[in-house]
Amino acid sequence: MHLLQMPLPMWLIPIAFFGLFAAFWIGLTRLMRRLARMTDPVPADAGPRRARSRWGTAHINGTRAKNCVRVDTYTSGHAVQMHPVFGGGRVWLPKDGTRVERDADDHVRMHYGRHQVELFGRLADAVDMPTGAHVPTPAPPLQSPPPLRRDDSGSRFSRLALWIAIVLLLYVLIHRVAPDWVAPVERWLGR
Repeated sequence: MHLLQMPLPMWLIPIAFFGLFAAFWIGLTRLMRRLARMTDPVPADAGPRRARSRWGTAHINGTRAKNCVRVDTYTSGHAVQMHPVFGGGRVWLPKDGTRVERDADDHVRMHYGRHQVELFGRLADAVDMPTGAHVPTPAPPLQSPPPLRRDDSGSRFSRLALWIAIVLLLYVLIHRVAPDWVAPVERWLGR
């Protein structure tokens, strides 16, 4: 009997499903955390945590996060952290080297090294402005909006995964509608 055709006990199916789902979720969140460069620890000399914001929306190194980011304010900087369900990635922004731009009342941009963080709404209000680093941005003159640019943020891996899913979906659809069309493929697979 083939390994995939072996019957499983009924109680083992949900355990296997949830176990595989949890393993896939943990692996995917770790990969996304690493790709978004959100692996910074809070340094030991950060001092005590002075404030913690509520969950809000941010763009962290190009990663969009809606209502799953919070800002912890320390004596020597800010830790921008994702929710633990989404990997718990963290970016450390020290106060002395971070350039802060406040475009509007509810929008703050923070730049430090290779990290670029945009905070919106209540997260923008939670950031206290470091002295000497505030760079006011003048209002842009009224003009026609810039042309829309193509969003190239998707990776080759995600496109490949999407194409594989489409091919598998077509295979299942053809297998259900016209099984004689996929008979050579199944013979090649040994079924």
